Amino acid sequence: MKSVLGNRPRVQEAYSALAHMIDGLEIGMPLPPVPDVMLTLSASRATVDRAYDLLEARGLIERVPRKGVFVANPVATGEIGIVLSDRMMTAEASPAYRMATAALTQALRETNPRWQVRMHLGEGSVSGWEMPASLDVLQKDVLTRLRAVFTFHELDAVESRLEEAGVPVVLLGAHGGRHRVGVDMEAFYSAAVKHLADAGCRSVCLLWPRYTGPRPRARRTVAELCAPLAGNAGLAFRHLDAPHGEGGWTEQAGHALFTRFWTETPRADGVIVADDVLCAGVLRAMLQLRVEPPRDLRLLSYANRKVPLPYHRAVTRYEFDVERLAATAVAMMRRLLNGHEPVEAEQLLPGKLVEGETA
Repeated sequence: MKSVLGNRPRVQEAYSALAHMIDGLEIGMPLPPVPDVMLTLSASRATVDRAYDLLEARGLIERVPRKGVFVANPVATGEIGIVLSDRMMTAEASPAYRMATAALTQALRETNPRWQVRMHLGEGSVSGWEMPASLDVLQKDVLTRLRAVFTFHELDAVESRLEEAGVPVVLLGAHGGRHRVGVDMEAFYSAAVKHLADAGCRSVCLLWPRYTGPRPRARRTVAELCAPLAGNAGLAFRHLDAPHGEGGWTEQAGHALFTRFWTETPRADGVIVADDVLCAGVLRAMLQLRVEPPRDLRLLSYANRKVPLPYHRAVTRYEFDVERLAATAVAMMRRLLNGHEPVEAEQLLPGKLVEGETA
């Protein structure tokens, strides 16, 4: 406890004694009047007040004016953190991150108006794997008030340390984390391949931003996931990817990928784009190269609901609902805060195929 209270032995003693007292009381029970506490602990009012400040910061007590001090539910107050890279708040990032952050904030405030919802922006890096090291969530003054964390990134050792401190973590993302809510990418690829096959395509090319990083990834790549689905549908398959370190998640990468694709011989007659930001660049390249779908090729893209794709015709897309993703993550976190494991530690949400004019 010394690391929390600093070098104030009298405050530390009062805090420890009061915390021990609270541990034996039910939520909502009153603590003795302050003069009685001062007498019991042989402490000054200033010492007791400081100990109460620290107990309140940890959500262990609630001060009610003119009524007294009561044992609080430690998860009923405090801060709910939302962790994301600073790159996700730039103009080049997908609007889906802002939408998800807003939906999380709104759902949390509706669940408990007393929670303080705060974003923790880690510094982005080329690979992204170093980002957790730049976070402040393990700092003493932050960790004291932190009740739960939502993250869009794998936090690795940071997640373990948070959970050791009693702070549950829910990941919103494609993979990783002990408790996760994500989109069902296999459902996307399966629906995309089936749709293109039914539309008469004989071959398909996947355009995607490849993950790269300093540590090995013990999971299938996007291409490894999509290839057998294409094979089962009778489609020849190939892929082009833009490594993350070369700007793989940008519109410009999509433009470059489609330009490469269009110079190939023989060329696939179906295209699947695995990211909506990437697709914006693909569509721009199609306009510049005067490619007319579905006459010249059939195109189907990943998309987030309510995020438009910049094209003059309706793009055939497989949409995921970001607001539903956020609501599911909040429901999972509520179970964790109430001391219950979720029914499923990993929940993957399906999307919906929306037919347009490009496939």
